[in-house]
Amino acid sequence: MIKIGLSIVVIFFATTTQAPALNCGSATKELAKLRNQYRLQAGVSSNERRSSFDDLMKILDKIVALKEEMRKSNCKIPPRN
Repeated sequence: MIKIGLSIVVIFFATTTQAPALNCGSATKELAKLRNQYRLQAGVSSNERRSSFDDLMKILDKIVALKEEMRKSNCKIPPRN
């Protein structure tokens, strides 16, 4: 009886502490989208509205977080163009 209860507790903690697997394909597409968004906002011509530093940093923060998740999930991170 104790072994069964202990087994249930171990299985519960083993399954609840694992992060859901990251879909590498969708993560790669999202990374490409974020990189493109950064390039577009950083490369705005002088007569158009310039993106603020904070706007660019928000995109970079998303890129860094996504790449960290990709590393944890053993996804291949494509190089920048």
